[in-house]
Amino acid sequence: MSLEDSSAPGSDDVCQTCQTRGAPGAAVRAPAAGRRAIATKSPALRRASRDVIYRPVSELHIRNATAQDLELVLELWGETGSPGPTDTRESLTALLASDPQSVLVAEISGRASGTLIAVWDGWRGSFYRLAVRSGHRRQGIAKALLRAGERRLRDCGAIRVTALIDDRDPVAVAFWRSAGYAPQPHTARFVRHLD
Repeated sequence: MSLEDSSAPGSDDVCQTCQTRGAPGAAVRAPAAGRRAIATKSPALRRASRDVIYRPVSELHIRNATAQDLELVLELWGETGSPGPTDTRESLTALLASDPQSVLVAEISGRASGTLIAVWDGWRGSFYRLAVRSGHRRQGIAKALLRAGERRLRDCGAIRVTALIDDRDPVAVAFWRSAGYAPQPHTARFVRHLD
C-alpha cells in the first residue's frame, strides 16, 4: 500500500505539522497482506483457520479522519477497550486542529473498521490507540494502519517511532513484536493527570 501520488490534482494541501503534501482525507488502498501460518497449529487446522481468519481485505481504504468522524472513532474505541481520560470529542477536536493528518481511519465498504493515531512532535513519531473492530481482526487491517502511519511519520522526518501499548495485553504485545517493534529496556513511563 502506498500513499496516493502527492502530485495528483487536489493534493496541494500541506500538513502544517510536518510540511508534507497530501489532501487531508485522501484515501489509500491497501492490498491484501501476505499471511504466515501459525506454527503451533496442525496443518489441517492452519488451513481451516486461514479460510476463516485470513479473508483478504480487498476494499480496505485508509484515510485521515475528519471532524465528521469523531463520534465513529470514539464509538470504535469504546468497542475495543476501556476509554481513557483523553478519549473525548474535545481531545480529538484539539488533536485534529493541531495536526489534521494525525488520526488514520481504516474503512471497509464505507464503515470504519480501525484507527491509529500517528503523531509527529518535531522530534519523534508516536503511535497511540491502534484499534480494530473485533469482527475485522486478523485480516491485516492493523498492519496496514501501522504501515500507513509509519510512512506518514517518515515523510514528516521521523527516524524513530514509539508505540504506547498496554503491556498486559498479550495480543497487542505479539502484534507489535511481529511488526518489528521491541520494548525499550530501562525506560518507564511516568504519568500525571493535569486538572
